[in-house]
Amino acid sequence: STVVIGVDRAVVVQDFTLDGPRRVVLDLTGATLALPGGARYDGAARGGVRNVRLAQYRAGVVRVVVELDAPRAYKVERTDGAVRLVVHGTPADFAPWQAGRAPAATVA
Repeated sequence: STVVIGVDRAVVVQDFTLDGPRRVVLDLTGATLALPGGARYDGAARGGVRNVRLAQYRAGVVRVVVELDAPRAYKVERTDGAVRLVVHGTPADFAPWQAGRAPAATVA
């Protein structure tokens, strides 16, 4: 699975994991959350991803929390206009999910 977070400026990304449940946390420094207040993950399991939460953690820091079904290898990639979290999960067919304008917070 790939979680894509659209960004319109340079951000510094820090990532770490937490247990109980297993989560990958991305802190995007230099960012302001620009999603509608009601934007929520639809709850469908997608290739190891169980849930995605976004919040303005503190001034200038957006936190993205990706809940996983088990400990999984992952990598963070930076591209123009996006930060990608690639989670190595079980292959599966699933419908994409999106909150906000493409490509903000898309799980594919």
